[in-house]
Amino acid sequence: MNSKCAIRVALSLTGSEFSPEEVTKTLGLHPTEEWRKGETIGRTALKRKHNGWVLSLPIEKTIEFGDLLEKLIDMIDPFRDRISTLVLESELDIEISCAIYFEDETPVLNLPADLLNRISALGADLDIDLILGSVSDSAR
Repeated sequence: MNSKCAIRVALSLTGSEFSPEEVTKTLGLHPTEEWRKGETIGRTALKRKHNGWVLSLPIEKTIEFGDLLEKLIDMIDPFRDRISTLVLESELDIEISCAIYFEDETPVLNLPADLLNRISALGADLDIDLILGSVSDSAR
């Protein structure tokens, strides 16, 4: 599909007193991004306030937000119990973050109840950012 929408979805675990390397070891999943408290954020002078571990799917050109979100949930479902244990034991914040870039085509934002239930079962917050413009525009 040659869509003018691009969507990125990710699972984020953040907290003050945990090791991103331990999350990787415990889950057996390699993150797409991780950081430590105090590291700079990108090319800014801002410093990270927490440690972080992120597993994201590649940005996909599509208008079907629910389908892409379901792919992420399907990927992490086999690790649900280990994720829940880590979240409780290490007092982590867990979030499903979604960035939806769009220009002249709007995304489909329908989320079926069973998908919402699966996100809820993780205990995850759901953050959806709608960004007018292309992915390349936001990189500037």
